[in-house]
Amino acid sequence: MQEYIDHSDWYRIISATTMEVNNFFFNKQYQGKLGLYLCVLKEFHLNNADGIQFHISRTKDRNLLILAKLRLAIITKNENFDLETLAPILGNDLFAGEAYFLLARYYSLFNDHESAKENDLCAYSELRELAPRKSIRALLNYVASDAKASPEKSLISDYKNVYHKALELKEIGMAGLALMKVSAEYQKNEEYKQALHFIEQALELMENDKGQIHHYHTMSAKCHLLYITGSQEEADLLFDEVIESPFEELKESIELLSQMRQQNFHDLYDQYLAPRWNARKAELQQEDFSKRVSLTPLEGKLLNLLSDDGAEDISDLVKKIYGKKIDFAIAQNRFRVLLSRLVKKQPGIITREGTHITFNKENLTIKHSAS
Repeated sequence: MQEYIDHSDWYRIISATTMEVNNFFFNKQYQGKLGLYLCVLKEFHLNNADGIQFHISRTKDRNLLILAKLRLAIITKNENFDLETLAPILGNDLFAGEAYFLLARYYSLFNDHESAKENDLCAYSELRELAPRKSIRALLNYVASDAKASPEKSLISDYKNVYHKALELKEIGMAGLALMKVSAEYQKNEEYKQALHFIEQALELMENDKGQIHHYHTMSAKCHLLYITGSQEEADLLFDEVIESPFEELKESIELLSQMRQQNFHDLYDQYLAPRWNARKAELQQEDFSKRVSLTPLEGKLLNLLSDDGAEDISDLVKKIYGKKIDFAIAQNRFRVLLSRLVKKQPGIITREGTHITFNKENLTIKHSAS
């Protein structure tokens, strides 16, 4: 006998935030088919292709199998995914909304923004009544795809519409993201006062979402805006928070911000006034920043904690750097990012053996003051 999928549970799962997915998983709230797809969602949020592949091997339901494979294709950027396999799902009342939503993300990966828009709109239509929270994400994605397809358009009113709809559903994080997009539209038009106003409003809405990816994205956007308007000191303070992001998705943004910081962006304001983020990134990457590399406060603190001789236990270092203010598992993740960033700046400075690391002082060429 085929296992029945409760419709309300299905919509609850696909509408869940990353934190909600983790809570469902650890509380073992769903079993069977829904439990398996929940595992796929968890691995997807972790960008773990191997994890998704493992759960695909356990999935017998044809519809869920295809959706899981599409999620795998998205994070692996697989251009050869067989889109024809989606045809039966797109005609299925239960699964169509999720399929259209994912298909739009797949098209956007390869810059087919018109196709992304079309599928975002279909997802919104399918989910509006049955999964309103998810439908707001689809609507926000639709406007974002429209912005990429037609960069000359002003979409301030469209993003504000999403903002109001999100507030009605108490989707505060989504409302904040919509305001971040409003800010970006004003920035595109070089209306920086308005852009700062809306990015600060967005961060206020996300006050309870600290540590989540959309909060880091919004801080990154504000930091970028502060640099191009010459607010160097405030931007530097915010940058020190942004670089603690454990999310791979922010890697490029952080690299750009780091370059802007080292370049003393305010002095080159006119040169880098290009209104769009990607245009600025292309210009900045043409500069040679290798001679202007410096350590962040946390990187300096790590080097100060490392002894000149002998290895240091990683767990002890994590506790000394981050204290007890955040969960140890999160602190470990941040430490890995910190260590990776330091080694990238200064190859050979750290030797790692098991659970211990050693400071190779002779390889240090970056200016560093011991505390």
